Amino acid sequence: MILDGGIKILKVNNSFLNLFEITDPPISGSRIWELDHSFWNTENMKTDLRKMIVNNEPIKNTRYSFYTKAGEKKMIRMDSKLIEKPLTKGKKNFYDIGRTTF
Repeated sequence: MILDGGIKILKVNNSFLNLFEITDPPISGSRIWELDHSFWNTENMKTDLRKMIVNNEPIKNTRYSFYTKAGEKKMIRMDSKLIEKPLTKGKKNFYDIGRTTF
């Protein structure tokens, strides 16, 4: 998943959609909290995303758990990285939330 500096979704891939059982891909520019999965609305995830954006603290090898629609608990490990640094005032940062493993 690629986010902009406003925590808006720019792109997700099929692996992401399958992992979180999301049937309708999000519209580019929609907020991450609008995803059809409760994981992205947890306080822990919101806090980590805000730290990533506001404090420039990447998510590094962080473990999270969530439940599938069938009630199965899944564990994932997540990393993030800044993929475009601002060159001029007002230019947006872009973040890659990736390298998710089970």
